Amino acid sequence: QEAEALRQKGLAEANERTAKANEKLANDNADRADRNAERAEREKYLAAAKAMAIKSKELGNDLALEGLVAQQAYMFNKKYGGYEYNSDVYSGLYTALKNWDEPLTRSLEAHKNGAARALETHGKGNHIYSGGSDGRIIRWTYANNGLLKFWWMKPDAPSHIWFTH
Repeated sequence: QEAEALRQKGLAEANERTAKANEKLANDNADRADRNAERAEREKYLAAAKAMAIKSKELGNDLALEGLVAQQAYMFNKKYGGYEYNSDVYSGLYTALKNWDEPLTRSLEAHKNGAARALETHGKGNHIYSGGSDGRIIRWTYANNGLLKFWWMKPDAPSHIWFTH
């Protein structure tokens, strides 16, 4: 009987180890399921942002609604960690602004021999700086419902300048 008791004790200890291993595996699987659920929720909202951005461009007969839907698409994309430069989201915003005849959607035509290649905003004002393939940097000021430009740097200035935040 003593031998049988020792054998039963050994089986009980082995079953306890198996139960603990299974509990750990179950907890790991539950954690993985939670992460997958969070990822799915995030992807759902990012898909909604993209759909709203695309839909906003179809609402041209209601400019206020078009702008609101485009802005909401941008906010969803930002809140749920979407690609910062999502082309659908920015296309929706651009279209809404353009339909309102927002001056910032007009072409930056002051650069000669090529287009503006870089834009930077000034955090404490109403300025935009553009750098063009012509080597010029131009400061644009938003005023009187339009963009006014003036030279910020001469064309013969250094050819490489970086803006940082």
